[in-house]
Amino acid sequence: MLAMVNQERRRAGVPDLRLDDRLSAAAQRHANDMAVNDLTQHNGTDGSDFSRRISDAGYPGNTARAENVTPGNSVPEAMRMWMNSPGHRTNILSGSYRAIGIGYSPRQRGNWGRYVQTFGS
Repeated sequence: MLAMVNQERRRAGVPDLRLDDRLSAAAQRHANDMAVNDLTQHNGTDGSDFSRRISDAGYPGNTARAENVTPGNSVPEAMRMWMNSPGHRTNILSGSYRAIGIGYSPRQRGNWGRYVQTFGS
């Protein structure tokens, strides 16, 4: 997924993102929660939002942050959905972000796995 994100960024003339373990931990936490509970939403079942999950994972304080979530069964499918959504596309192509976290949880309930991207500056 990182390669696909950075390919899209290069096409747009934006610098590559680097993978950050803390952002990935936040993304994976939320992907697991959504898959177990068959949900696709930004709020966790524990009441957390993406900013709290990113902070809980140890990512630095008052930096720009964002999150993309989608159901899907393949990386190309998830990327296609995000790139066709104006808000998600903006997150992927934003020059404000320098780092990304990626999480995926396979289908546990329902018909889809869950993909999550978290972004930080």
